[in-house]
Amino acid sequence: MEQDSLRHKGLRFIAIIKLIKATGFIVAGFGLLHFLHKDIDDQIQYYFRFYLHVGPEQPLVQWLLEQASIMDDKKIIYFSITSFIAAVLLVTEGIGLYMEKRWAEWMTAILTGSFIPIELYRLFDQITYVRSLILLLNLSIVAYLVWVIRQGRKDEN
Repeated sequence: MEQDSLRHKGLRFIAIIKLIKATGFIVAGFGLLHFLHKDIDDQIQYYFRFYLHVGPEQPLVQWLLEQASIMDDKKIIYFSITSFIAAVLLVTEGIGLYMEKRWAEWMTAILTGSFIPIELYRLFDQITYVRSLILLLNLSIVAYLVWVIRQGRKDEN
């Protein structure tokens, strides 16, 4: 009984994380589409100056302006579509986990686990607290889902 409650709460927690991430990707996708047919440099400077009161001489603004200089409409559309596809996958995972579907447990374990080598590479490239936290969170999610999947097999036998 206690394991069922732990399983239920854990899957719901991961589902909520996935749905929050999906929301972020949806916002990013629409945000990118906002820059179609516009001068991105001017837009970035405008937002930072008038909303955040930060001048273009700041390192973050300089970095964003450098990144924006390589963006054209095709790349904006590509990254926007990619963002929406990621959101669809995350919503599928989130709803499936919330409903405690076995396929969603497998899907989430595989998709989350597939990013761990990339996260390890990025972490060793430059160690930061945020990258370490993301890696630890994803390792915990995969380990928990493997435990849930194995528990489900024991219950079926």
